[in-house]
Amino acid sequence: RRRCAKAIVDRMGLYAPAQPIQGFIYGGFGVDDLPEDRSKHIALTTSLLPAEYPRLLPVVDSPEDILDAVAQGIDLFSNSYPGRLAELGHAFTFAINNFDATATDSHAASSSDQPMPPNPLPFVPAEMGGDRNKICLKDPFYELDKTPLLQGCTCYTCTKHTRAYIHHLINTHEMLATILLVIHNTHHYLAFFNEIRKSIAADQFPTYQSQFVEATNALCKLPRPADCIIYRNPAN
Repeated sequence: RRRCAKAIVDRMGLYAPAQPIQGFIYGGFGVDDLPEDRSKHIALTTSLLPAEYPRLLPVVDSPEDILDAVAQGIDLFSNSYPGRLAELGHAFTFAINNFDATATDSHAASSSDQPMPPNPLPFVPAEMGGDRNKICLKDPFYELDKTPLLQGCTCYTCTKHTRAYIHHLINTHEMLATILLVIHNTHHYLAFFNEIRKSIAADQFPTYQSQFVEATNALCKLPRPADCIIYRNPAN
């Protein structure tokens, strides 16, 4: 990558003005590479390229990887993450954390007076693919769950439908399930990037990144209840 980046810089004068370079695409990342290796190579490549051109990173998509790439100087992303997970029956639930530009550290930003969109359930079942970033609506856990995909989300899906309804649509192989999940996932993903932009504009992106990691890790420490199907009526 070092040789490639240097070669591009050396040849930039040959492309202008007939075909001026408008940016750089960082290819080859996000497929079977370790996050720590990816960070190292992205940082190396960025250090060798002119800073005035935008840098696009395709494929890489998870929230943690996005934040790490932004920290390494990436400006743009191209992936199908919201739609791909929707096709698998997954809905984003990771905490955006509503970035607070007045916070001076991660502790202040995560205090009780800084609410974030919560997962209304005390844990996320992992048996069918759920984790700290998403839930899988195929899971029978959501059969009678009358809450929205994400409490506090203002997308069409969350304001009009419940987890139980989307679980039903998936079980009956209705295409509407994927459509509703795409709507929610896209809305939430774009809101996530909006928070990133706000933190960069306030020159506090490292603070936002630490807020996000702290909030996400907190979800992993929540206890699992004795009865998973907490919405089932015992009388039925």
